[in-house]
Amino acid sequence: MIARLAGLGALLLSLGACTLPSGGTPSIAPPFRGIAADQAGAPRLIVGLEELGFTGVMALVQSRAGYRTYMSADDISVTLNNGMLVATRGFGDDLASTDASQTAAYLASGRTGQVERYHGFYTGGEDVLLRAYVCEITPGQGTTIQTASGPVPVRAVVESCRNPEQAFTNYYYFNASGALVASAQWAGEGLGRLLLQPQ
Repeated sequence: MIARLAGLGALLLSLGACTLPSGGTPSIAPPFRGIAADQAGAPRLIVGLEELGFTGVMALVQSRAGYRTYMSADDISVTLNNGMLVATRGFGDDLASTDASQTAAYLASGRTGQVERYHGFYTGGEDVLLRAYVCEITPGQGTTIQTASGPVPVRAVVESCRNPEQAFTNYYYFNASGALVASAQWAGEGLGRLLLQPQ
């Protein structure tokens, strides 16, 4: 997978570290490059691979029934459903599918508590390994995130998930209007957490 990622120069530009500093605040550089010319006017999604320190930009190529697929010039894509990470394609260790409907419902209503989520991971060819997780949704601290237009005060929500083999934490950042303006969502052991910021 590392060799595959190293060849994604058009998408993943090493434009500075893409990290989650203490307090769970994403810091994502605004690199508006790496999309095809015919996608130049489309809505954009900044995507960061936290563990590898890469940041790139994708353009919206499909929007249907709440699902939005963003793609790079290299045909690498991320699909979101109302801001929730659903799938990745082209990275090499891809997330086949996600059912995070309980999480989405809790986030939309502002509730905290325990939910379940389900992930499908490609294991080679078309084989998919399904995994279930129990997650605890808790309020995070108010903080500020950096965006292309400057700092934005946000309210954080933390989702801590585990099963007997794996554990991960997702972060969701909402502005004063209640809109999800950035997130850090786990895409599996191969990719780690993706930092996602719609533009």
